[in-house]
Amino acid sequence: MELIKNLQKQAQTKSKCVKKAGIFKGTENFEELMELLQSELGVEFCLKYNFPTLEVFQEFNKVYNLTDYGIYVDSGKIQLHNKAFILAVGDTHLIINYDTENKENKVVLMHDAIVEIANKYDSNEVMVLGAELVEN
Repeated sequence: MELIKNLQKQAQTKSKCVKKAGIFKGTENFEELMELLQSELGVEFCLKYNFPTLEVFQEFNKVYNLTDYGIYVDSGKIQLHNKAFILAVGDTHLIINYDTENKENKVVLMHDAIVEIANKYDSNEVMVLGAELVEN
């Protein structure tokens, strides 16, 4: 709970941005924060304002199993298959295979994370937002 309060305090330092975006009330619990991070508005806000910081992601990752929510923090080089939503953070190099049909796939990269799309089903669309996409 302390981590969430600290995140709320950090958000208040960006209060004009938060109010303008209408995104963060400061009363969200962990589950609500995870839903917010995966929403279109949440992704846009995080990328635009580089929020939360890498350090905050790292602290949350120590307490919560963020991979359950599709969030990979300092995970090194890993392979994933058919994940519709992925948020890669920090020292994470994803190699993703999309070998089944799923029309909407979103990969968000923050704080120097990298992704390679190794295989893609013909009709799949993969939206990569953020830092660096390595062409395969």
